[in-house]
Amino acid sequence: GELKKLQDRADTIHNKKKTSIIMTNPKSSDRKRKTMETCFDSYIKAKIKKVVAKFFYSTCIPFNVAKNLYWKKVCTMLANSNLSGYIHLGSKRLRTSLLQDEKNEVEQSLERKKFKWNTTGVSIVSDGWIDIQRCPLINFITIAHNEPIFLKAVDASEEYKDVGYLKQLFVEAIKEVGHDKVVQYAKVLDL
Repeated sequence: GELKKLQDRADTIHNKKKTSIIMTNPKSSDRKRKTMETCFDSYIKAKIKKVVAKFFYSTCIPFNVAKNLYWKKVCTMLANSNLSGYIHLGSKRLRTSLLQDEKNEVEQSLERKKFKWNTTGVSIVSDGWIDIQRCPLINFITIAHNEPIFLKAVDASEEYKDVGYLKQLFVEAIKEVGHDKVVQYAKVLDL
């Protein structure tokens, strides 16, 4: 809203200046126009920076998100586009169709990586940790081609964590992946 008003005001001022300038020396008026555009450009950029900062502050988004590759891509794409009338994404689209599209892309990427397991094999690695509610969890991660993929986490709060239990969990993980694809498995020991 505010950005659109500023842009409209700038266009109005810019158009008024164009019609009221008497062209005596074309080179001189071009310099004046470029200077005015540069000043106005700086003003708009400063306003945009303030709005973006307020967005981060008002939503408690961590500042390191500004280093995120996709945030940088968004800013670059918007800066380089001529999208007049662009309407921002609403929360409904973000949590429905766009989220589903992203999920589908991730699943397709995982399937391509898992397909390689047929020829090269895969390792299964397990480790344990305790979550914030003090619940012991056992993670299973597959690794092939230096690409780890989270397989599953098991809530082990109701179980006695002995060799027999870990063996049972590894057997289940191997069945999920496919025994013909697993070349090794390992448990990371807590020291």
